[in-house]
Amino acid sequence: MKLKEVSGNINIEYYPDIIKSGGLNNAINEILVKTGSKLKSADCDNGMSVSAIIRNKERSSQIMPAANERLFLVDLWNEGIRYGGWRFADLTQASYFITQFVELYLSYKEMKKVFPWFHSEKGKIHEKGAKTETRLQWNALFNQLKNEKSQMKFLLPCLKTAKRFSELKVLFPFTSHNTLCFSLTTGYPFLEAGPKITSEGENHFKITYKDEVKEINSIKEIKKYFKLNLEYYGIAGQGTAEYVKKQ
Repeated sequence: MKLKEVSGNINIEYYPDIIKSGGLNNAINEILVKTGSKLKSADCDNGMSVSAIIRNKERSSQIMPAANERLFLVDLWNEGIRYGGWRFADLTQASYFITQFVELYLSYKEMKKVFPWFHSEKGKIHEKGAKTETRLQWNALFNQLKNEKSQMKFLLPCLKTAKRFSELKVLFPFTSHNTLCFSLTTGYPFLEAGPKITSEGENHFKITYKDEVKEINSIKEIKKYFKLNLEYYGIAGQGTAEYVKKQ
């Protein structure tokens, strides 16, 4: 699905019914009531919001209008993982799509049966569990860094080294700019644990750990640092910090 420009306001040319209802939030709630849904939409902002969000426990969906045509852009979230989304010209169809996922809690496979065009590699992986999700993330990050042309490419040997340590290989690895980080959650926002390794050039790294910053000039030094300082932080759990704490 190609990205569409999101509207910064409600354009009466494309959305006269939304204007009449008093905004996107009101329009969605009218449909939800008519269809017997117990869900309730809320403005992402105050007043005549150009986007709305529907939540049900750890699942949610955000709806935004396109700028230059009548389209409602819908995304789906579960436990901090974006399952992707779709676009609809009809708000009732968009609401039906949302209720199936957010209210009825359909799994990825069940969503595929109802909406054959729906695809979410992230969602499919997420539903395999945190252990599989973490393992696949390590593989994905390896492949990403192999193809990097920027300064981030120097993080590849750091990632290989980190995976040799049991304290780190059970954590969810991710990068933030040119820094390698580790998380106790598979969903964003992450719950960071352990050291952060920043690439400042070939064989020139900065490790941030326990409020201390250390300059490192070789992968050998990183190995030594890990041996002396790593602790057991736990195993990455599924979702964001908010949902992992409930498990």
